[in-house]
Amino acid sequence: MNGIDAVRPSSMARFVARLPLLVYRLGLGEAMNLILVLVLTTRGRHTGSPRFSAMEYRAHGRKLYVLSTLGEDAQWVQNALAQPLVTVQYGSRVITAMAERVTQPGEALMALRLFHGTAPYIYDSVYSPMKALRGRAAVTERALTEITDKYLILRLTPVDTPPQLPALQEDLRWIPPAVGMLSVASFVLAVAAYVWRTTSVRSRNAKRG
Repeated sequence: MNGIDAVRPSSMARFVARLPLLVYRLGLGEAMNLILVLVLTTRGRHTGSPRFSAMEYRAHGRKLYVLSTLGEDAQWVQNALAQPLVTVQYGSRVITAMAERVTQPGEALMALRLFHGTAPYIYDSVYSPMKALRGRAAVTERALTEITDKYLILRLTPVDTPPQLPALQEDLRWIPPAVGMLSVASFVLAVAAYVWRTTSVRSRNAKRG
């Protein structure tokens, strides 16, 4: 597959990949945006229903770039290529974007640089297993030029139309404050119980004396 040894993700890998969706549902999208993770809503090719996928992105001007390590095998890629008007959610922002495959080598190289430059310790391990780079200690600028056609990169260009697909709902937003209140209540009860026990012991000792 274009020089990529595609490996189907395991059940655990799929679970981990969906964890950012849970974080967004908890209302913590800004935290995920700090590590450059967005939620992409595509329309299912067969069902027509919204499909949510979390992935890393890099920005260049107004455009966003996302990378598929599975090439066209990724379901979200197939959906986006079939119906390219998508909804993008990053942090608290929700926009409509046009998804297009990057085909120009220069633009692909720029996108790979963006991904590698902000997290080289991660993307050295992502890029290195490719056939063109095996045996190299690190991914260099020259090495990046050798793999520009090996990854599928999508460009997400904002368009001035209302979202036709929904953003991921923050339906679990109540959980963090509820957990916080429960923690505070538990602490107060623990302190109250400690004070009550201490007072009771002192009272009994005073009576005995």
